[in-house]
Amino acid sequence: MELISKEQIRQLIREGKLKDIHDVQSMLKDLFASTVQEMLEAELDT
Repeated sequence: MELISKEQIRQLIREGKLKDIHDVQSMLKDLFASTVQEMLEAELDT
């Protein structure tokens, strides 16, 4: 399963949104936080 495509990553770099490893870490943290949140909410709904 691919959460974000290589093209999306390239676009973020071109737009200047991913400048260094800290930007990547922050993006991954946000991505996983929202994914875990959705999983927990789905679990509570069942």
